[in-house]
Amino acid sequence: MSVGRYQAIREALLAVHRKEFIPTLLMLSIWGLTLNVRTHARLELVALAILINLLLLLSVQALNAAADSRADCNNPLKQQVAQGVAVIGQRAVWHIALLEMALGLLLSLILSLQIHSWLVFCGVAGFLVAALLYDLEPMRLKRRGLWGPTMLALYLGFSPGFIGCIVVFDSLLPFSTWLMLCGVTLAAYGRACWASIADTPEDRVAGLQTPSVHYGPHTTMRLAIGCLILATLLLLWGGSLLFGLPLALCCSAGTLASGLWMLRIIRQTSTDEQAILLLQTRSTRIQDLRLSQLRYACLLFPGLALFLWLSFVGPG
Repeated sequence: MSVGRYQAIREALLAVHRKEFIPTLLMLSIWGLTLNVRTHARLELVALAILINLLLLLSVQALNAAADSRADCNNPLKQQVAQGVAVIGQRAVWHIALLEMALGLLLSLILSLQIHSWLVFCGVAGFLVAALLYDLEPMRLKRRGLWGPTMLALYLGFSPGFIGCIVVFDSLLPFSTWLMLCGVTLAAYGRACWASIADTPEDRVAGLQTPSVHYGPHTTMRLAIGCLILATLLLLWGGSLLFGLPLALCCSAGTLASGLWMLRIIRQTSTDEQAILLLQTRSTRIQDLRLSQLRYACLLFPGLALFLWLSFVGPG
């Protein structure tokens, strides 16, 4: 294989796995493990949980790239993804995604046997079911209104955090942890609804009844903002029980910032067409990406701060 061909395949692999999202996916893979920094879980098991989460999260990016390859060809926001699929081949991208999913499922079986709990394996199985229902025919819930964001919220919100929590809480999750999981899941749901707005014209042509196509961009915006505000309250409540109010404020700050930014966007647009055009601009997309990264960085901060405090100062 020539150097040029190797470089092209490498760039294509990064494109179909959405390289711009990888920092966010890494933080999403970790955050559930930070909810109990006093855990006695072995380091190799923590590392294995992170690997499983990251592998599964990357696999669904490739799965979605393969499933949407035709629609992405007509979407200026996803031309790079479509080109990546074209370089590798749609069938090959399918195989890569399914191989990554199979490896994640196998590793989850190993982890479940190590911690003597089948909840991790069940969590991964639920993740895979949600991802496949979202992208594959004949169900393909992506084109069925609010079912699409529901599946995305399960595998981009609930499942990664749940897998991490099972490892560090020994399968017995306290009420505060469920509040955090619900908050992150609801935020992911709102974010999924919001993400459908920029793709409205292409999804309408492709016959996909996403929330924005079905209900309209402004209605979808209001739903997303409501979800982010409620998610902020759940994270503040759960974080207060886990870490105390000061760290809980930090934990929920990123989600609140995302909700306030969305509110500013909706106030700047009086028509659905204006909303779509604004969300398609490069500057707005970059802001959206940075706020997603901030949201997960804020989720990580309390646990990491407490871990450093216990490491250098001690429990006293």
